[in-house]
Amino acid sequence: MWIDGGFVTYKPTPPKDVDLVYLCRDVSHMAVMLLSDSIAELITLGDVIFGFPFAAGVKRLQPVGGLVDAFLALPSAQMYWATQWSMIKGPDGKRVPGTRKGFVEVSL
Repeated sequence: MWIDGGFVTYKPTPPKDVDLVYLCRDVSHMAVMLLSDSIAELITLGDVIFGFPFAAGVKRLQPVGGLVDAFLALPSAQMYWATQWSMIKGPDGKRVPGTRKGFVEVSL
């Protein structure tokens, strides 16, 4: 599992959430994870539509009341996450050239 967020580098305001990527071993491992009864409560969902007791939808639904951004990733997507999370962004939200930061890896 990789962990990132505003606490990994300096920001003028305190972080509002933590970012997690659970690295699945392969496609079959991801399929097992996605079929888990509780997975919807643990990962960030996009474009969620629900219909009881009334029809509604949200663009993004995050676990722990929005305090966690959590995703599942296949091995083929690991480079994407490593590249995104190693970037340092300036106050304008743009990448600061020639800089990199780390993130936390936890082996489960």
